[in-house]
Amino acid sequence: MSWLSHNAFVVILSVALVGFAACDARTSVRGTVTDNKGKPIAGAAVRLTLVNTGRTAKTSTGPDGKFSVELIHGPFSRFELVASISG
Repeated sequence: MSWLSHNAFVVILSVALVGFAACDARTSVRGTVTDNKGKPIAGAAVRLTLVNTGRTAKTSTGPDGKFSVELIHGPFSRFELVASISG
């Protein structure tokens, strides 16, 4: 189920880019998934995908709706962040 279906919710996140040798970078995304009333959503699937390669890192939210996901990649990368839950 898409995050736009039925129960819309908000992902509040911060993104940090840290450079490494050989032009590799690490992107970390942390945030909280909430419903449209601000209530945390536990057990939501969170996926961070590197658009140009399709490489993906996955996690799920904890009981407080919080998540953290990280992906190592090359320079000049674009990402897609998707949070979803069924029901």
